[in-house]
Amino acid sequence: MNIVSRYWLPIGCVLAAVLILLPGACSDDQGQGPVAVKGDRDACEYCRMMISDLHFAAQVRLKPKERVHKFDDLGCALSWLDEQPGGIAGAAEIWVADHHDGHWLDARKAYYLTGKTTPMDYGLAAVAEPALDSLSFSEAQQRVFAKQHRPHSSEISGHHPPPPAGSTGGGDRP
Repeated sequence: MNIVSRYWLPIGCVLAAVLILLPGACSDDQGQGPVAVKGDRDACEYCRMMISDLHFAAQVRLKPKERVHKFDDLGCALSWLDEQPGGIAGAAEIWVADHHDGHWLDARKAYYLTGKTTPMDYGLAAVAEPALDSLSFSEAQQRVFAKQHRPHSSEISGHHPPPPAGSTGGGDRP
């Protein structure tokens, strides 16, 4: 063995190990529980918009030790989960930000206020304690899916609204 390989081979192995292990060491993800969400830097897993209002953010970990998926709105998290194998019931952890103080709550144990202005207009804000007219997780879930699948009024009535005034309606030119 020549002198170069005798000294540089061990150094190269150490450097390779450091480069492999370093990204995991810098992460705040411990394999369970919520992680830090960086406002205006992290994107929603479902709609791909930047997570700008952390008081409506949500996180999902499908299985222990897997990566956390971040969302800008509970509605996005539930919609994304509905498309995953195992659905909502199969998720190991679902976390939502407390609307009042931003602390992370177990989404299945949180309560939800309605009528809030949220990033994706699902209107639900999580809180730790029940409030007048607050919803359970199951009720919040039903509300999200009812909003998603609500047909337009023209689909219900079977006819389309009349064309705007001054238009010929059928695409014909005057």
